[in-house]
Parts: sequence; structure tokens; C-alpha cells
Amino acid sequence: MKQIFIAAFCCLNMTHVEAQGYVNVMTFNIRYDNAGDSLNSWQYTKDNAVSQILFHKVHLLGVQEALYNQLGDLIAGLKFYKYAGVGRADGKQKGEFPAILYDTTRLRLIHSETFWLAEHPNIAGEKGWDAAIERIVTWAKFQDKKTKKFFYHFNTHFDHIGKIARRESARLLLQRVKEIGGNAHCIITGDFNSMPSDEPIEVMTNKSHPDHLFDTKEAIRYAGLCLQKLSLVTKIDAGYKMRIEQSAIERIKRLK
Repeated sequence: MKQIFIAAFCCLNMTHVEAQGYVNVMTFNIRYDNAGDSLNSWQYTKDNAVSQILFHKVHLLGVQEALYNQLGDLIAGLKFYKYAGVGRADGKQKGEFPAILYDTTRLRLIHSETFWLAEHPNIAGEKGWDAAIERIVTWAKFQDKKTKKFFYHFNTHFDHIGKIARRESARLLLQRVKEIGGNAHCIITGDFNSMPSDEPIEVMTNKSHPDHLFDTKEAIRYAGLCLQKLSLVTKIDAGYKMRIEQSAIERIKRLK
């Protein structure tokens, strides 16, 4: 029987999960480093962020709103982790990163790139449609050292103001997942600034599109399980096991 497994971390025995070869995936909007947040600012929350990642034994992490200094803090606290990604403002270190962090003891990075969610996706710093600020997608190709299988991870953060930008970003992301990932397993994490019933999610999950993504609640029903939070998946098939943890303000999209 084909099977998909997505659940809260607290519901599973971690030793059993690791024995079964699962890759633990998390999406995490860490909130940009803003001194105005007072006691909730990064200097007071960074240790908790690191501890949560370590506690859940995350192999693959898509972050949103991370600034360059925050990535440095995360990597400093996560001994065996590295990251892939660039700042959205200049394609280097300026602006927020939707970076991908990965556990180097489990995953091997093969290649990584970034494109802008805009009419000209390859122009660094391009702001698209009616977006208030630059928005990007960072993607990476990995090999699982345990299973030797290859897969792709796409991580993003859609605009919070531009309604057209969110819709067109969904269309572009869907197109690029197919172009880059082909028929491989693809995980897509992100803060889509959308509710499950909003147009961007509909664009990506519309079954009339040949490359549509699956709402993981639907995928879970296929496997005879249940899921409360919205996730999206590239396809439902046998062969690769992943587990997803999702925070309340984010939407996760992933592959099985």
C-alpha cells in the first residue's frame, strides 16, 4: 500500500521514525530581527529557536524572515547544519532570506539557486506585480545519505500586501517546481500569507492543472490518516518518507 505520513512531532517515537528512514522537515517563520519587538526580539528568542530545531531533530528546515545575522546565529547553534540561500534585496546578504537549512550528517547538498517572484525572475532585487517588497524562492537539490535518493526543496515567503503578486507567485512557483524538479520528489515550504481557501492555494492545488500540488490533508486521507493543518504536496506515490512540522502562521507544501 502506498503511504504518506505527516503528523505532529509529539505523536511519534523519534527512534522508530529514524529507524524507518524518515526525513524530518520543518517550516519556521522566525520573525526578522527587530529591536522594536522588545522582549520578543531575536536576541531573546534565538536560543529557543535553536533548541526547538534540535529538539525535533530536524533534517531540513525552511525559514522565513531570516536576516543574515540571524542565519549566523542559527548555524552557530546548530553544529552540523549549513544553509543555502541569499538575501532577497540584492541576491547576496541584504534583506530577508527564505533560506534552507540542512543537517549535513543526513543530507548532501548537490546544487542550489534562487529566483525572484516577479515578471523577470532572474533579475536580483526585482519586485513583482503589486508586491510591496521583493519576494524570492530558494531551491536546493539534495541527496539523502541514508537512502541515497535525490529530492528537491523549495522555500519561499509570499508578499503580505499584493493580492495579484500572491496569485502570480503561486503560478510561477508551480511552473518552476515542474521545470526544475521534473518528476522527482519536491518539498515546498513557505509562509504563503494565505488562508487555505485563498486564490494562491487554489492556483497550486487546482486539479485541472496537470502539475497541480496536493493538499496533504487529501494525501493523508489517501493513506487512511488524518491531518488538521494545510500542507501541499507535489505528488502522491510510494518511495520516500517525510514528516512535516508546521507552525500556525505558515503553510507547508511538501512531498512524501
